[in-house]
Amino acid sequence: MEREFELIERYYNGDLTKEELIEFENLKSVNKDFAMEVDLYKKTKDVIEISSRQRLKQQLNKIGREKLADNNVMVEEKIKPLRNYWLKIAASVLILVTAGYFAFRNILAGSKPYSMEQIYSEYYVNPELDIITMRATEANTSTTSAWSFAIQKYNNKEYFKAVNEIEKVISNPDFRQKSAAHLLSGICYLNMNETESAIYHFKSVTRESSYIQEAAWYLGLCYLKSNNETLARKTFEEISNMPKHYKNSEAKSIIKLLNKVE
Repeated sequence: MEREFELIERYYNGDLTKEELIEFENLKSVNKDFAMEVDLYKKTKDVIEISSRQRLKQQLNKIGREKLADNNVMVEEKIKPLRNYWLKIAASVLILVTAGYFAFRNILAGSKPYSMEQIYSEYYVNPELDIITMRATEANTSTTSAWSFAIQKYNNKEYFKAVNEIEKVISNPDFRQKSAAHLLSGICYLNMNETESAIYHFKSVTRESSYIQEAAWYLGLCYLKSNNETLARKTFEEISNMPKHYKNSEAKSIIKLLNKVE
């Protein structure tokens, strides 16, 4: 099964060779368990990615941050893409955005300094995980129970209990979603302000895993929270140099804000 799980991860990373892709499609069509694993993996990845992007509540702040972070760009040049973007959103949201935009526009000239804590609090979003789509496929096993219980405790913000259960599944050789477990554990420790433990788990997500982008993003936020500007800048610069990274634009904005840190 280890080989099959490797195929799934490499499939979603786009790393399969032509021969491996044929093997993947054949397995998916004839092996129901493998097809279930593929579906579970996709749902798990989507839940984490979509949840971390649900930042509409913070969109007004983002507009203001981008304005403050880029004083060298003409206001007119910034208005056009904003207008094109927000025209696609519901009218009620447009009203809020417009009000927020003009509020932030009034402080463009000031460009007051930022702190690491401010940057972290404005960019950190705690992802909400769906216990149904994140559960393991094997029914009635201790691993499945521990994993489901960990996610439940995480969603209840009982992070200490969550990490205890996650440690159980990580140490179980039969559990196949170790990168997902390390990512979730890191987020729990980050919420408990235990940044060293969080850093360890984010770094434990394998580079071949489809969770590597999320791990890199939260690792950078972890460095912000621990007030380590050097490593925070290094991490976000790496993300900004990855055009396909889902947080590429946010990383670039953070780098600009780091230049304004007191």
